[in-house]
Amino acid sequence: MAQDDSESFTAYPEEGDTNNITLGDLDLDSTLTVPYLENGLFFHPHWRKYRQMLENVPDSVHYILGIYITFVGFAGVIGNAIVIFVFTATKSLRTPSNMFIVNLAMSDLGFSLVNGFPLMSVSSFMRKWYFGRVGCILYGTLSGVFGLTSINTLALIAFDRFYVIQFPLRAIRTVTRTRSFVQICLVWIWATFWSCPPLFGWGRYIPEGLQTSCGFDFLSQDPLNRAFNYCIFSCGFVLPVTFAICSYCGILATVSMQAKHMEKIKQTKGGQLNDDKEKEKKQQIRLAKIAAGTISLFIISWMPYALLVILSTSGYRHIMTPYVCQIPSVFAKASAIWNPFVYSISHPKYRQALQERFPWLLCNKKDTDDVIELGDKKTRKQSLDSENLSDSTISESSKDSPKPRKANVTPTPASKKVVSQAAFGTSNKSQVTSNTL
Repeated sequence: MAQDDSESFTAYPEEGDTNNITLGDLDLDSTLTVPYLENGLFFHPHWRKYRQMLENVPDSVHYILGIYITFVGFAGVIGNAIVIFVFTATKSLRTPSNMFIVNLAMSDLGFSLVNGFPLMSVSSFMRKWYFGRVGCILYGTLSGVFGLTSINTLALIAFDRFYVIQFPLRAIRTVTRTRSFVQICLVWIWATFWSCPPLFGWGRYIPEGLQTSCGFDFLSQDPLNRAFNYCIFSCGFVLPVTFAICSYCGILATVSMQAKHMEKIKQTKGGQLNDDKEKEKKQQIRLAKIAAGTISLFIISWMPYALLVILSTSGYRHIMTPYVCQIPSVFAKASAIWNPFVYSISHPKYRQALQERFPWLLCNKKDTDDVIELGDKKTRKQSLDSENLSDSTISESSKDSPKPRKANVTPTPASKKVVSQAAFGTSNKSQVTSNTL
C-alpha cells in the first residue's frame, strides 16, 4: 500500500489489503467494498485492476470535468429559477397543469445544486471525492430523490396533456389545483421511497468512475444489491418512461381521429365555431409537443447511464472502466438544464412573460397572435363582429328610411342636436333587435 499521505488520491488498496478492514465501528465485507483508507470512503474491489489508470488520469481531464460541471450547475440553477419565477409570478400561467412544470423546475434546480457546484466541481478540481463518506451518501441520496422526481413529473405532465386532449370537457371540472398538488406530493413520496433503501442496507452509494462523484453501487454482485438495482431501474426509469410513451401514443391517436372529424364538419354552418375549437386543439397539441420534447431530452440524457447500470448488474462488469462509467454519469447530470431552453424556444406564453420581465434574454418577440389567450381572441373577435353588425344595421336603416324634404330654413344648433339624438336612438334600437335575434 502506498505510504505517502501527501498524495492521498494515488493511494489505492492493494490486493493483500482487502480482508475484513474495519473503519471505526463499520465492518465491510471485502467481497463487496473496501474503504478508501485516506478519507474513509469506499473503494470498490473492481477498481483495483484500474488502479494505475486512475492514478494516471491527466489533471486536465479533471479540470475540464470540473469546469463542465460548474457550468452545468450554474446553468441549471439560474435557468430553472427563472422558470419558477415566471410561472409563479405571471397570473395567466398559474394554472393547475403548469403546477407540474413548476415542480419539474424545482426538482431540476435541486438536482443542479447537488450534482453541480460545489460538490462534484470541487472534487474534480481536487482530483478525488472531497466530502467524505457522509457526503457521498448524502450526494447519492439527494441525486436520487431529485432525479426520480424529475422523470416521474415528466410522466405526469404527459398524462395531463393526454387527459386534457382526450377529455376536454371533463378536464375543465376535474383538473384542479388541489388534485395537481396531491399528485405532486405522491411523486415526491415515490422518489424518496426508492432513493432511501441504501440508507438502510439495501443497496449502497459509492464513488463511481473517476472517483469524483457518487452513485448507486451497480458493481457488487450480491443478490440484495442486484435486486435493488433491478428494482430502481424498473420502477425509477422504465415505468415512468413507458407511462409517458403510452400517453403520447394516446395523444397521437386522439389528434388523428379528431383531425379527420374536423375535416368533415369544416364547411358546415358552424364552421366558425369549429375553427375556434380547432385553434384551441392546436394550442393543446403544441403544449403536448413541448412536453414530448422535454421528456425526450431527459431520456436521451439518462439512457446511457440506465443501460450502464443494467449491464453491470446483469454480469457485464468486465467492460466497466473508469471512463466508461464516468461519461454516462456526466452526460446524465446535464439533464436539468434542457427544460428552460425548451420552454423559452417553444412555449408562447412563457416567451411573452419572459420577454416582459427579462427583455434582454430574448432577441425577438413572437407575434402577438401566438401569445394571446384563446379566450381573449374570441372576445376580441366577437366585439369586432358586433361592431360590424351595428355599422351595417345603421347603414341599412339609413337606406330604408325616407329622405327628408329639403327646406330653405337654416337649421339651428338645437335642431341639429335633436336630429342626431333621434338617429342615435334608432340605430341603438336596431342593434338591440338584431342582437336579440
